[in-house]
Amino acid sequence: MDAHPAGRLIVMGVPGPELNDGLRDLIRRIRPGGFIYFTRNMAEAGQFHALVRECRALAGHPVILTVDQEGGRVSRLAVMGERPPSGEDLANAGKLEWFAEHGRLTGRVMQAVGLNLNLAPVLDYAPAERRGIDNSLAGRCYGASPAEVIPRARAYLRGMQAEGVGGTGKHFPGYTFCGLDPHGDLPLVDRSREQIEAEELSVFREVGRECEAMMVGHAQFPAWGKGSGPASLNRGMVTGLLKEAMEYEGLVMTDDLEMGAIANRYGSAEASRQAVRAGEEILLICHNPACAEIARDALAEMPEKDWRPAVEKVEAFSARLKEPAEKFEATKWKQTNEEMGDFAEVGFVLGPDENPEAEAAGGGGHGEVVLRNLLAGGRELGKYIGVVFRGKGAERCDPGNLPDSLQAGPTFAGAGGILGQTNPYEGFSPNHSGEDDFLVRGDGLEDGRVLRSFPSDQGGGVDR
Repeated sequence: MDAHPAGRLIVMGVPGPELNDGLRDLIRRIRPGGFIYFTRNMAEAGQFHALVRECRALAGHPVILTVDQEGGRVSRLAVMGERPPSGEDLANAGKLEWFAEHGRLTGRVMQAVGLNLNLAPVLDYAPAERRGIDNSLAGRCYGASPAEVIPRARAYLRGMQAEGVGGTGKHFPGYTFCGLDPHGDLPLVDRSREQIEAEELSVFREVGRECEAMMVGHAQFPAWGKGSGPASLNRGMVTGLLKEAMEYEGLVMTDDLEMGAIANRYGSAEASRQAVRAGEEILLICHNPACAEIARDALAEMPEKDWRPAVEKVEAFSARLKEPAEKFEATKWKQTNEEMGDFAEVGFVLGPDENPEAEAAGGGGHGEVVLRNLLAGGRELGKYIGVVFRGKGAERCDPGNLPDSLQAGPTFAGAGGILGQTNPYEGFSPNHSGEDDFLVRGDGLEDGRVLRSFPSDQGGGVDR
């Protein structure tokens, strides 16, 4: 018996690093539109690539193969390789080219294991006054305002797309002002339509139009009616706002329908029916494969006119995605992860005259202060590339004041110093007038390889 076409609307998760016969049979029955993967599926990169290919083969048609690979704490592939910097890390650096580099490396890492769509970038923003609120966004945003997020998210997205991986903007119409984490329960965003239009939606309008897909979040917006329910199940927001008013033409998907915001109120069948009626084209069911089959059965009972347009859109969308390579290339995976590791470990330290916080901290100079801050919270700096000491505080940086763990670790150099020298202060002029400051990999001094170079007049920095 042929699988029902409505299965194409489901992107499902699987429970472990290998499939058993029961799961294989279930996938053949559903013939889903794609698969979403988590760390539970990843023992090592070669194994994971094989799992991705097997899932694709069992589906019997081109599929979405996806993860949440944002950076920072939301980096599924880091369990097998390097952890990229978070959105907040990059926002603190403020260097637009780093967002593009992040996107490019993310695309390469995902391609290496057969994935073709990332559930990123995050298009929410993080105002300072919202810090400390547990709404799932901690560390994930590219800036404190829409104006900061728009160019950064666009640069990241374009870098990733250039490597053949599509992007998914999230969490429409915005989680910024949620007071709860939707993984646990349904947040209520008490903002007017005018406020949301002017602020949250400005990012989705500008960057979202370039995203291959858009994820609609599980939050309630009373501005669209007191009983509007979750945005992901609301036709006025999915079809009326996103598709019609904003003229979004990409693929529209729900956030995970097993999150508490939905599961506490609806069963899998009812949530799936409401999502499709709202205009969703992909339903994320991330954890329980049985729920994916329940959802497919519920959709199959609906009139064909309710699900057929979405199926056709998913088929066209999936046909444009890259297929996983037949063979896993271990060398490519290793090289790309080394690049990602180097990128994540770049640090740039300002002189105290440019960094009032470091100047105020006093002590053995701004270098010591920054290094001490880097170690806060038990950060691992065993592979940290290095720090450039510059400005009038450099001469106060006594090596004896540095933490013991760094005495034989990173190598410090500057334009006026000798690249690769073991004594970071010998021959180093703190008030140099050179054009560049250089960061040198501490454990790669044999060839004196310069990994990153920044003009001396640029500020900002990333610590990890």
